Amino acid sequence: MYFIWQMRNDIVHNQTVLPLQKAKEQLNLSYQENLKAWEMKSTYQIIQPWEHPEPHNVSISFNATIRTSSWISAISRISQGNVLEIWAEEIDTTIPIVAKAFATKLAINRAKHSQFPNVTFEGDSPKCHF
Repeated sequence: MYFIWQMRNDIVHNQTVLPLQKAKEQLNLSYQENLKAWEMKSTYQIIQPWEHPEPHNVSISFNATIRTSSWISAISRISQGNVLEIWAEEIDTTIPIVAKAFATKLAINRAKHSQFPNVTFEGDSPKCHF
């Protein structure tokens, strides 16, 4: 429903018309991605607790939230659990896998910028891992 509403707003406010075949393809892709996300969610029994990294290491957890606007975020913590930094950005996508990829990139870029010597990355997307 959100995709259709977004298309309607693009037509009304931006005079942007997406060809019907392209809209059909994007709608189907969005549906498949959301279906997979719900299937994966239903297989989880418990939420995994945060795992402390080894001493002198930093853990960076990252994720994405897709709503009317999409947000990506990352948080860095030391082995004792203390928060070092938190980052968040709004991004221009409503496609879950794209948002997860941007969150992965945010975590990597922030680790490089902060010059953490030893980093463990934690994300929940099986398609965005390294």
